[in-house]
This record gives sequence, C-alpha cells and structure tokens, in this order.
Amino acid sequence: MKAVLPNSTILIIDSDTKQAELISELVTDIWPERLRDVRATRTKVTLDSINSGAQALELISRSTYQLVIADCSVEDMDGISILERVKRVAPQTSVILISSNATIEEAVKAIRLGADEYLQKPFNPEHFKVSVQRCLEKRQLFNGDATVSSFMHLLNACQLISACLEEERVLETVLTYIKRETQAQALATFRYKNSKNPKDSKVSYIPIIGDINADVTEVFVEGHHFIQTCYDEKSPIKVFPKTSSRPEIAVFQFYCAAETPYFIVCAATHLNTTQEELDSRFRLLQAQTYMTGKTIQNYRGVKHLLYLDEPTGLYNTRYLQYSVDKLIEKSKKDLTLTPFSVLFLDIDKFKNVNDQFGHLIGTKLLYEMGQVMKHCIRASDLAFRYGGDEFVVILTSMHTQDAWEIAERLRSKVENLHFLSRENLNIHLTISIGVANYPEHATTKREIIEAADTAMYAAKRTTRNKVYIAEKKAA
Repeated sequence: MKAVLPNSTILIIDSDTKQAELISELVTDIWPERLRDVRATRTKVTLDSINSGAQALELISRSTYQLVIADCSVEDMDGISILERVKRVAPQTSVILISSNATIEEAVKAIRLGADEYLQKPFNPEHFKVSVQRCLEKRQLFNGDATVSSFMHLLNACQLISACLEEERVLETVLTYIKRETQAQALATFRYKNSKNPKDSKVSYIPIIGDINADVTEVFVEGHHFIQTCYDEKSPIKVFPKTSSRPEIAVFQFYCAAETPYFIVCAATHLNTTQEELDSRFRLLQAQTYMTGKTIQNYRGVKHLLYLDEPTGLYNTRYLQYSVDKLIEKSKKDLTLTPFSVLFLDIDKFKNVNDQFGHLIGTKLLYEMGQVMKHCIRASDLAFRYGGDEFVVILTSMHTQDAWEIAERLRSKVENLHFLSRENLNIHLTISIGVANYPEHATTKREIIEAADTAMYAAKRTTRNKVYIAEKKAA
C-alpha cells in the first residue's frame, strides 16, 4: 500500500497556459488511484498556477508547497534561478523542472542544485506522474522525525553550497540554514580582518538577503568582542549566555573564498537541539563552505582570463554584460533601486593615430588609455574595452552629477596628457564621454548602455572633447 500525503499542495510555474492546464490534468489524474489505495475520502490536492517566477517565489516564501513544477522558459526568470531560490528558502519543497531546450549542462546543474527531476519536452505523461508521486512521498522525510528532518536540511544546504560558483550565494545559503536552525530574532553576517594589534582589527558588516534586524546585531558586536573571542578560540560556534543587558548570542565562524573568516552573529536564539549537536552539524557545513571556496578561487582565475581584454588589460564586453546584469539584479533584489552610472568613452579621431603611426603604436596607446582610466576610478568601479577605441566605465552606487564630475575629471586628464612619451611620441588626444544613470535614464541593460552611447555620440557631433549626460527616459 502506498503512503499518501493528505492535503498535498502543488505550485505550477509556466507562462504557457495550455501546458499549465495539461500539467494540472496529469497531476489530478494521480489522485483517484491514490485514494483507492487507502480508501480515504479526505485526501485532496491543492493546485496553484502562476506565470511569473518572481511572483511564484513570493508565494513560496509565504506558503508550504510540497512540490513546485517549473518550466525553464518562464519569461521573467530562468528555471535554474527559480530552483536555486526555492531550495534556499524552502529546502523541503520538491522541484521538477521542464525544459523545451534541454542541455546536458543545464541538467547537471539542476541535479546539483537539488532538482528532483529534469524533464525535456515533450515528456512521457506516465513518467511525469511517477515523478510527482515520488516527490510527494519524499516530503515525508522532512515532516517525520525531527533528527531526520534536520539532517535533510543540512544535506540540502551542503548540496546548494557545493553547486555555487559565487561567494555571495554561499553566504546566502549559510545564513538561511543558520536562521532556520537557530530561529534567531536577529542575525547578520560580518567579515573579520585580523591584525597583530587588536585595536587595528576590523569587523565589517556584509548585507545579505535574509538578515533579520541586522542593525540590532551590529550594536551587539560593538567593539567586536563576540567575534574576537570566537576567532581567538578558533571555535566554529561560540554561544554567549543571556545577561541582564542582552539576550543570548551565538556566533558561527567559517571560511569561503576569502582569506579572512566570515561570522554570522545571532541574537535571541531558540535552539531545537543541544549546542554539541548543532556544533557537529555546522562543522560539516563549515567543511563544505571551505571546499567550495577553493573551487570558487580556481574558477575566478579562469574567469578572469575569460573576461580580460588582452591589449588593454581592461575587462571585455562579455564581462560588461554580466556586470550590468548583476547590478540590476542586486538593485531589484534589495528593492532600493541602488543607482549606478555608465560612462561611454570614445577617443576622438583615433583613426588619424593609426594612419600616422601604425596599428602597433595604436595598440600601445589603447593600453595606456586603459591605465589612465583605471587611475581615475575607484576600486569598486569597473573599466571595459567595448571595441576598437571605445571604452565603458561602470561607476557603482553613484548618481548622475557625481558621475559627470568623474567623467569630466577623466576628460581633462586625457586632454592634458602626452601619450607614449617614453617612445618620444608625445601624442595628444581628447575623448568624448556619454553619461547615463540607472534608474534615472534607463532600467534595463540594453537601455542603459544605449543611453550612454547616444550621449557620447551627441558629444562627438558638437566639438568633441565633451561630456554629455543622457536624456531622461520618458515617464
């Protein structure tokens, strides 16, 4: 006799209405057979359907779905992103991904992130129904014995971490796991930089999605007493008992891709297990973050070469596309629309340089231009070679007026320099720059780059050697 889960709740995420209806029919077909098996009348299935990945994640964060069936081609979010977010906020939820353009790479990534099934369209209906049944029965592991359930949560967290190639994702997963295990009323993540002189040691707060009342925990680590103690004792977990002036504090220490340790500080915890048991589980998670950190470091080295423009030493357009996507994604995730500015630069009459001195000299000049750009921007900003004699700069967390001032400073510096002076050429150059700001001038990747490009061409159509600001987008 097959076990049947009462009141099963399933969410279907699909932009194709007809396919969503087909999936609903197949899922509903399973229930009469299951009901006959147990001769029950109260068992029912609740099916919800939605066509937006973002809205679906909002539903999942507020509901207890046993199974999510997601199409990989949802308009506003790809299937892998949906899977990763679901497993982070609701690890007990099973996920079936359906793809019309299935690839081995995507299938491997899906399984590594914890997908229960990865199906290619058109899929076999009977295979699909068996997969749904298996997913629903698996949920019992999370609803049964507390020890088994806790182990499953740990296994899921380790699986998610092992599939990460970005340190930020690792931190989010660790924070989510600790939040679930401690049920803390406040928690936040910090990076600790040690120094031989304790007064010079630094604790810096790292904002991560999932922080609860992070400002409260910042007050608790004033003078970084708790973190310093945990660091000195080399403890993966350190619990400081409640006093008359503060609640119980638990500090978790771990390493990832950075050489300095991370700490998650939790206040007012409600542990469902002993500290020894929690310590044992966290040591496994700690080992996984360390091993994944080594993988991330190796990946960064390869990625750096992939994203590098060799003639100039700047990043290439591939990394430009990636960087703008990440900034917009982070801005929307934080719900603050954090501004950033894009500068589009073009060397005025660069063709004359190539015609007069040759392309070898032209390439050397481009490299020197890249070095000038690097010295005019902050460490948090990014410089790219867009193509030919065109360049792009991303100024993070910066409004339009401040971006204009940096662009003007760069323009003036180039105008007053003599390039290739070591070769006794002393070439004089000017540049035209267009400035565009997110979200003032554009709210998509294509629009923000085009806005800066258009402003640059407006500068070139006048006297050149100018900085122009993009026109504001239509309301």
